[in-house]
Amino acid sequence: MTILYENWSVSIAALLSFAWCLLHFFGGGATIAKPLRQASSLDHTVMATMWMCWHMVTATLFLMGVFFVMGLVWGTAYVVAGTLLAAAIAVAGLGAKYALGTSFAVLFQGWLFVPIAVLGAYSALGI
Repeated sequence: MTILYENWSVSIAALLSFAWCLLHFFGGGATIAKPLRQASSLDHTVMATMWMCWHMVTATLFLMGVFFVMGLVWGTAYVVAGTLLAAAIAVAGLGAKYALGTSFAVLFQGWLFVPIAVLGAYSALGI
């Protein structure tokens, strides 16, 4: 397999994507997913849906990193896919602060995806 698309910004975007995936899986597993499963005060449907969403986020974060790695091998289309995913998560995360009326100190996660989206865009646009 020949690397067709070598780019430092894609490599960093991939590393950050996998780092946030691991942080989400291990840190979030202990502080969010486990207590969520044990929250007997929540309606079972609400708890089960939120728990499943937590797992879907884990898979999405992993897939975002995979897209950037695939971009290193097969080109820009995969970088664009990873970049769009990171940008969508950033916008949703930053918008959630306003929708929920909380602070970025509480809901900071959207900011984690801004550098990934910027690095991906930098690479995909050939800047």
